[in-house]
Amino acid sequence: MSRVTLKPRNAGRPAIRDAIWMAIRNRSLFTIPELIADTGQKSATVRDYVHALAAAGYIRHLKNATPTSGRGAKIWRLDRDTGIEPPRITLEGQEDTSGRCRDQLWRAMKMLNDFDKADLALHASTEEHPVSVQSAARYISYLRRAGYLARIQPPQGRRPARYRLLNSKHTGPRAPRLVCAGDGVRPRVYDLNTGEYHPLGGAA
Repeated sequence: MSRVTLKPRNAGRPAIRDAIWMAIRNRSLFTIPELIADTGQKSATVRDYVHALAAAGYIRHLKNATPTSGRGAKIWRLDRDTGIEPPRITLEGQEDTSGRCRDQLWRAMKMLNDFDKADLALHASTEEHPVSVQSAARYISYLRRAGYLARIQPPQGRRPARYRLLNSKHTGPRAPRLVCAGDGVRPRVYDLNTGEYHPLGGAA
């Protein structure tokens, strides 16, 4: 039975690790040169993520390919398919928790009718992973500038501004994130649910 080819859920170019993980899931058995060809990513980038996945136990090295099939490249097998979301791991194969705060804030925004920075921090926090008011304020700031939030009440004295997530911006489960590309490219918000970039507008 042939394997169903997985495709992005949107027309945008998927992020680097999304593309590599998608190619791995499509093939199940694969070599690094095949992933490079499938994704168009740099060889070092693909190799680093493959080795991180192996260290974390998601994939396993089986054997070396024959010269005709892979010029001696290693054959890898996907052992743990955890779904469309690429595993969040460091290059050493450890869990990467750097995006957890952002995920918790995004989840809370979608649950609340409206919020200020303190409300959002409170509802986003868990006992294991508290979220600071400062972190909530930063996330509110760049999502509003990217057009995701409407300010429904301006700040009044000590009372902070209140916001609401626009219905049109309930784009999916994955938290939009700020990306800085360098080389004169201004920071933008990248939505992993749609594959779209959104420039930052005026003040928050």
